[in-house]
Amino acid sequence: GLDGVEIKCDQGFLIQQFLSPYYNFRTDEYGGTRINRIRFLLEILEKTREEVGHDFIVGVRITGNAYAYGDIGEEEALEISKIVATEDLIDYLHINGATNSTYRGYLLNHGDSSLEERNFSHLSKKIKESVGIPVIVASMIATPYDAEYLVKHKYADLVAMTRSHIADPEIIRKVENGQLSDIRPCIRCNQECVGGHHLGAPVRCIHNPATGREKELGIGTIRKASKSKNLLIVGGGVSGMEVARVAALRGLKVHLLEKQRELGGQLLLASKLPYMQGLRDIAHYLENQIKKLKVNIYLQNEVTIENFSSVIEDMNSVVISIESNSHIPPIYQNIDPKNALTPVDILKENINLLKNILIVDVDWRQNPLAVAEWLIQRNHQVTIISSGYFIGEGINIASRASYYSRIQRKAKFFPLTDFVSHKGNVACLRNVLDNEIFKIEPIDQVVFVSGLSPNRNLQNIKVEPSIDVHFVGDCMYPNGVTDAILQANRIARTL
Repeated sequence: GLDGVEIKCDQGFLIQQFLSPYYNFRTDEYGGTRINRIRFLLEILEKTREEVGHDFIVGVRITGNAYAYGDIGEEEALEISKIVATEDLIDYLHINGATNSTYRGYLLNHGDSSLEERNFSHLSKKIKESVGIPVIVASMIATPYDAEYLVKHKYADLVAMTRSHIADPEIIRKVENGQLSDIRPCIRCNQECVGGHHLGAPVRCIHNPATGREKELGIGTIRKASKSKNLLIVGGGVSGMEVARVAALRGLKVHLLEKQRELGGQLLLASKLPYMQGLRDIAHYLENQIKKLKVNIYLQNEVTIENFSSVIEDMNSVVISIESNSHIPPIYQNIDPKNALTPVDILKENINLLKNILIVDVDWRQNPLAVAEWLIQRNHQVTIISSGYFIGEGINIASRASYYSRIQRKAKFFPLTDFVSHKGNVACLRNVLDNEIFKIEPIDQVVFVSGLSPNRNLQNIKVEPSIDVHFVGDCMYPNGVTDAILQANRIARTL
């Protein structure tokens, strides 16, 4: 059985609607005055306590400020908290903020890396100072250092770190054992946790493939190899490093070759985009792990078809994980090639970018919005088109609200629109519903955000039958960090 229960009274759900002067229009004993609006919650708590007794933990999670016009404000939340805390019905209060009833609230409630850390801690501190029971605080608490700060400075008695535990369920044990550098960091990207949940998919983590697959890939599932093997990995991006990490844990002797001066692959480039610095943290985490496991790392070592046979000498297995290539769909031909760019082109900063930039969104995810923000920060005039019903149609509501809050008024958005041609400084576009062609100007250059294409340079290598060769990550099919790490983890267990 369970040791306790928490009654959810926040994020705009039913009980918060009773508590809210904005949503509660009742004229009976459950509406109107503050005590009437609290009555529904108190009756729930009374019945709960009657059923479970006083040896069972009962808590309430409540908003400290809904941050929505007419809804529960900071003072109202404080008064509600004091009344609930003095009824001898609960053991603790759990303070959150904002409401899912508004897009802004959704953003604040499920914040990404663009928001300040510990964003509701001032609310919990005020309530803690006014009630006589323990207080928990939630939201944007990513690291043990954040948690320690909040408890030490009396913002709360306990902290809730949901996404950090999704990223690394062993975080508490690692803190206890002094293994802080081994904690897999939550990078607050929302792509697979909040994003997965609100898109109707299972809750995952962008760089912990075991999340939601604990029986297959979780703690204690990595088995030692039956015999000693030499493994060569070509490519030090995330998939290559994940293969190296898992293979080394299994006892293989691992050699990792990377043609660049540092490990990380495409993540290092993508981390240049606004509020995507956490992608570099993923690379650093994996690099730290494989170095601790004594993986042999050789930087600035490019493997080609010509030198491949000499490189794999004395190896039992080879994993190819070279990075993908930037890509512009061949359908978009009516443009001078010098004005047709990709995100890779602009992030490498070896292109002379002009003032007026058109972004063609073939991705339908966060990348077009991130590229737009990067350009806006550098004072470019940006127009974004997408064949979807709105820009960023494929991303979760919290991430979309985050980007829109920062760039929607600074860029021109053309949904339901596709690219036709660009000549001079005029772009011809097409409405995808009625096929009407129209022009916009001035447009100096066009950035096609259309994903990546596989790098098949080593697909036709010839090796001895005794050597196993596997391809993982972007050289097979570029499908994002999550799939690259998952595929790498699974393959490493078979070597």
